[in-house]
Amino acid sequence: MAERRMFSKSVILSDLFFNMSVYAQYLYFIFGIYADDDGFVGSPKTIMRQCAIKNSAFEELIQNNYIIPFNSGVIAIKHWKVNNYIQKDRYKTTIYTNELESLEDDKNIYVLTEKGQCIQNVYTLDTQDRLGKDRLGKESLSPLSQNAHTRTHARDGLGEYENVYLTDSEIEELRKISPMWMDYVFQLSAYMKSTGKTYENHYATLVRWIERDEKQ
Repeated sequence: MAERRMFSKSVILSDLFFNMSVYAQYLYFIFGIYADDDGFVGSPKTIMRQCAIKNSAFEELIQNNYIIPFNSGVIAIKHWKVNNYIQKDRYKTTIYTNELESLEDDKNIYVLTEKGQCIQNVYTLDTQDRLGKDRLGKESLSPLSQNAHTRTHARDGLGEYENVYLTDSEIEELRKISPMWMDYVFQLSAYMKSTGKTYENHYATLVRWIERDEKQ
């Protein structure tokens, strides 16, 4: 199996990609690293739990046609062959042969065959239904409560205990400050859970912790 993974600028520098949440973008890169030589990821949900990524990011990737899900739980990265060229002497064929047979190569882009269309339809309908319910829930909030909801729960909770809340812009700033920002998120999550302590601003707390460690 090849050790290196690549990402094409035509895929990750598009407006469509940047319009997704940073969680979905991050998850796409993680899937790209974990994928086998044919672009299949066998345990995407386990990876998401390890990285503290919520299902909404997964659904974004499906909605924007960056991944193809299967009933088996396996996913395929749609632009895998655009991103990666693997030499024959390093290539190892996927173990997910049934899923591979459900796809065809259209100019280096995976497309579902008729055999695989029904699988995609099930996921698409289910995802659209859940996203529609989410939108209805947000629209039912009053302007005042909606602003409070946006500030406090701008994104699903992060960390092992899903109790650290950050906005997209705050995450982007943390990524600039430290490449280990996610480790600090997990530390904060565990600390609050074990001590019962709460913080008014999780972003400010994380920045303070990072700056404190850098000075030591």
